[in-house]
Amino acid sequence: MNDDILAELKKISSYLALMSLNSASELITILKNIGILTTKRRVDMFLLIDGNRTTSEIAKLIGISERGAQLFIKELADRQLVNVEKRGNAFVPVKNYEKVIEIIQTTKGGEKTS
Repeated sequence: MNDDILAELKKISSYLALMSLNSASELITILKNIGILTTKRRVDMFLLIDGNRTTSEIAKLIGISERGAQLFIKELADRQLVNVEKRGNAFVPVKNYEKVIEIIQTTKGGEKTS
């Protein structure tokens, strides 16, 4: 039971940290500055990752090859910014908000939450 409460509190803390940003563009700027979102297509792909769209759907929406989307999502996964879930024959990237929050806090000079 205590682990469940702690997990919920961590989620709430993560969402509050995200809400502390002035806008989504501030998050994009931070991720650009550390070399993650280096092109408009990468920004668009990152924004489309919502935990529901498959890699294939994201590629189609952006107008790139599925392989191109897979490579970018793999890079995000390697940096622990997304987790990739297998659903049937499809792969669905899901943002890892704890890692995103960690990057924001580090970049803004804040303390890392644990």
